[in-house]
Amino acid sequence: MRSGLIVEVGGASPPSPLWVGNQLAPLRSKILGGIMNVQHEKFREVSKVAHDAGHQAATTIIPTPMVVVGRDPETGRTYEYEPIADGVCGFAWIWFKGNTSWARWAKKNLRVGKGYPNGLRIWVNDYRQSLTRKEAYAEAYAKVLREELGIEAYGMGRMD
Repeated sequence: MRSGLIVEVGGASPPSPLWVGNQLAPLRSKILGGIMNVQHEKFREVSKVAHDAGHQAATTIIPTPMVVVGRDPETGRTYEYEPIADGVCGFAWIWFKGNTSWARWAKKNLRVGKGYPNGLRIWVNDYRQSLTRKEAYAEAYAKVLREELGIEAYGMGRMD
């Protein structure tokens, strides 16, 4: 029995789906690249706005001064050191989920580390040892991430 299929020997074969896919690949990457550039630009802008908001919060807050009291072991007399205007010492960071497009961008473009027990974090390195200022920065930064990107983010800190 004969079929209706005609095979030409030496003729040009029709394009395969792989060939068509390869021809579309540059167009696909151009479209996706454009979308990614827009998203990356948004993340860059949100990061700058968050930093500015954090800096504003850290520089306008007035910490409660810390007074350190000591005791002379020989005489038993107590004495006070000069008050520390920046308040108690500590650390602060911004915690956010690690499975978002923001997190992937942040890992490539910011100083991001592993958050414990999960997620990622950005350490607040400025404002000397002031826990109050660092926490104010972290909370303001996280608030911008929540409001602008809709991601779960928190300002966190601990006393040293």
